Amino acid sequence: MNISGNKYAKVVDRLKEFRNDRPKAKITTSYEIIERGFVFFARLEDNGVATTGHSFGTFGKPKSLEKAETIAVGRAL
Repeated sequence: MNISGNKYAKVVDRLKEFRNDRPKAKITTSYEIIERGFVFFARLEDNGVATTGHSFGTFGKPKSLEKAETIAVGRAL
């Protein structure tokens, strides 16, 4: 996929590759409700190394929570 002229792999594809390369890695997500919406947090842990990602979302759009979680995981990857 191209975004703004740059090659970009979808989160689902990056997640599959991550799982194949690191089958014992742990992925956790959580969210926090804030005044203007919510923030999703993702944390990936493998062999003592951790990465994180987050995303902001607002209520009222279809699947807004699911999309925000996917974005946070993608950023952590």
